[in-house]
Amino acid sequence: MKKLVSFFGVLLSCLLFSAALRAQSPGDLIITEFMADPAGTSDTDGEYVELYNTTSSDIDISGWAIKDTSSNNHTIDAANGLTIVPAGGFLVLGKSDSLYNHRDYEVTSSFSLGNTADQIVLENGSGEVICRIDYTDGDKFGSGVAHELNHVANHLSGVTNDSDYVAATDSLFGSDKGSPGAAGNTIITGSEASLSSEMEMRILATVGGYGDLHNIAGVSDSATDGFDPDFDMPEPAAPPQAHIQLYFLHPEWSHPSGENFTYDVRSASGLDSVAKSWAFEVSTNVTGSDIQLQFQEFDIPAGYGLRLIDKELDSLVNLRDTLIYEYTNDALRRFELAIGDLTPPSVALSYPSGGETFYHSDSISISWTATDASDLRSHVLYYATASDSGNFVFIDEVLGTSSSYEWAVPKYLLGQVQIKLVTTDSMFNQQEIVSDYFAIQGRYTFNAGWSLISAPYLPNDNSINSVIGNYTSNYYYIYDYDRSEGYIPFESMYNGKGYWLFTPDTITVSMDGELVVDSAVVPLALGWNMIGNALNEEVPSEKLYLKRDGNIYDFLAAADSGWVSASFYAFSAGDLGYTNPDTLAPWLGYWCAALDSNLALIFRASSKEESGSTPLNFAVATESGWQKTLYVKSGEDADMISVFGVHPNASDDFDARHDAPEPPATPSSKNAISLYFTHENWNSLLGSKYNKDIRSPLAVGETKTWQFSIAQEGDIQLAWDEISMDDYEFILRDLVDSSSIDMATKNSYRYVSGEALRSFEIAVTKLEAVEEKDAVPSQYELQQNYPNPFNPSTTIAFTMKKASQATLQIYDLLGRVVFRKQINAVQGLNAFQFNAAGLSSGVYFYQLRTDGFSDTKKMMLLK
Repeated sequence: MKKLVSFFGVLLSCLLFSAALRAQSPGDLIITEFMADPAGTSDTDGEYVELYNTTSSDIDISGWAIKDTSSNNHTIDAANGLTIVPAGGFLVLGKSDSLYNHRDYEVTSSFSLGNTADQIVLENGSGEVICRIDYTDGDKFGSGVAHELNHVANHLSGVTNDSDYVAATDSLFGSDKGSPGAAGNTIITGSEASLSSEMEMRILATVGGYGDLHNIAGVSDSATDGFDPDFDMPEPAAPPQAHIQLYFLHPEWSHPSGENFTYDVRSASGLDSVAKSWAFEVSTNVTGSDIQLQFQEFDIPAGYGLRLIDKELDSLVNLRDTLIYEYTNDALRRFELAIGDLTPPSVALSYPSGGETFYHSDSISISWTATDASDLRSHVLYYATASDSGNFVFIDEVLGTSSSYEWAVPKYLLGQVQIKLVTTDSMFNQQEIVSDYFAIQGRYTFNAGWSLISAPYLPNDNSINSVIGNYTSNYYYIYDYDRSEGYIPFESMYNGKGYWLFTPDTITVSMDGELVVDSAVVPLALGWNMIGNALNEEVPSEKLYLKRDGNIYDFLAAADSGWVSASFYAFSAGDLGYTNPDTLAPWLGYWCAALDSNLALIFRASSKEESGSTPLNFAVATESGWQKTLYVKSGEDADMISVFGVHPNASDDFDARHDAPEPPATPSSKNAISLYFTHENWNSLLGSKYNKDIRSPLAVGETKTWQFSIAQEGDIQLAWDEISMDDYEFILRDLVDSSSIDMATKNSYRYVSGEALRSFEIAVTKLEAVEEKDAVPSQYELQQNYPNPFNPSTTIAFTMKKASQATLQIYDLLGRVVFRKQINAVQGLNAFQFNAAGLSSGVYFYQLRTDGFSDTKKMMLLK
């Protein structure tokens, strides 16, 4: 049955032409439907093309040609069937009629339609193209489903494209769908001589088999924004049985029929610059099923915004992205529809304007001005360097009311940089503006004293005077290290190497140079090496690689093989002693111990990382693994990185992955204090002193001992991590005075010694496990996701007071629902793994709703 869409008969009569249209002009006929790949029958039997006459006069196509752009064509002959396309009617050109029973005219030649891509061109007797379709995805709805033109009035030129067609839904034969000779899903409005200013949005509300399908928000040049008897129509009272109703709200009209309307038509005036809004409600007495709103737009210009606001969630939906909105059943839900505004916001970027110089860790106050008649929704900020070729990196997304943003310059950004601002108004129109380039330089402050340092770039001038000397008027010293020669004064500084720097003053250096954008190879000599992070970014140890005899290995896997120690040691002036970081930072130097020859450390930029690195999965306290740190201090000297513990993959002998040697003495360590575990029979290359001593796990009833020494005399304070492991006993024994301490009840031990060396022992015994009864949660709780920021996965955990169904929804900053999940949650702690692989970088909100509880939290996706 042909679909007729109108505001009313009065409006429809205004749209009809009073005279017949001229035949044989482009657009007089339109291809409203075609079947390129039938499934229920062969191509020979099932292919067809449906023509629609947009004029008020019959058109005879005898002698015309249907063809593609190659030699595939057919001349239409009245001997093969009907050739008259009636005014406002259809004619179907097809192959055999044996199954579909659909054909008006039989195409007897070899003309056929390609299943996936082809052209359909109709030419009149003079060779003029009247209508055509170039399709590239004939199977996009699946085999056996015809393509039906969405709306005739949108295509009066006669030229249509793939995107103009929707899937047929009427049954044709077997599982095949189509409506040859009828409108099907094609919208036909009067004689199709509709006024360009007439447009409408039809809203269909359905729930559990019940529907309200005749609701129209429209505009017309002949309508006003008040009540118009010729356009607006009241909503009848709700039926007594199960139902769903959608209606537009107008109490201000004071209409005698009530305040609810099923048709609401407004004036078209000013719609190009300012959107108009329609407030509506959806009410139902049907329970147990989600409610669906389907939107069908007719004659609305492509540039106009289409926006839906769910007042319950305060969320926005861009109907240009989706014409279907579903929500959990509510007896009454309020919405707002807005149409119009093809004008993007007016935006100007005030600062930075270009030419400025900033440094790492600076904060730049990015500011802008923006206006829009339909209000502003959001601003998204990006940055890019001159070498990024226009590939901008996400910074943040802020609300439309904002006009500035404090941007902390990324610590590892360098060179010429520009800012991009993308502003979106409430109708999803966007305006983008890009700043001129400004400079960002690397800068680092070294405290007075000794520090291990490095160069995170390839310096333009690597002379020591350029790198260091230009930034101090006082003296300074820099040393390289070689195992055979010891410390060596030097004149040049190279990327990837570490150096000892002494300066009597605190100095801030700024370095010009070239970033390592791919990878860097740092050779390692047998034994101790001073190395530096070769990249201008933090590099976790599990992201490093080791080259050995021409082969490349994950760094930690190489440590498992005993080729290199897994520990790095850093030292900066002002620190109490060495630190043992898991991540290597730019500008700092590190001690690294190579246990084999012919090795090289490989740094790969994060953009060039390869999968396969073996992470150091060492938890502070797990079922079978734990570690504790010992801290010793005397006056201003300290050693804070001595560690003992157990790990499932460790042995009681030396393991390069888990055990670590005591680092070399610092240049200022003549009287420095140190704590180390002694192992005379371990790796002779590294000596007998070890900073980390990790053993295999203990069995129940087993005791293991760790012996260590403290090298320093005087007033000594020894402390350790809190011990709260009920199934272990930790006893510290002073081997000089034979005193013992339960380390679980105390966390420090103080002594005064006149000897330069004092020995201790820690005995750890595994006890019977202590069972704990799980606590019953007393309330609901939504936790912060972890990690945050994340890419692309994060865990959202929540606590349930009782087992129940919970709804997890995720929104973007514009309020659009990007993810929804019903979860059968258990009592207690629940964890849901969310993967955002299909989403873009930005701020998102996640909301949990269950049993009257609702909470929302913010998270950030960074890609």
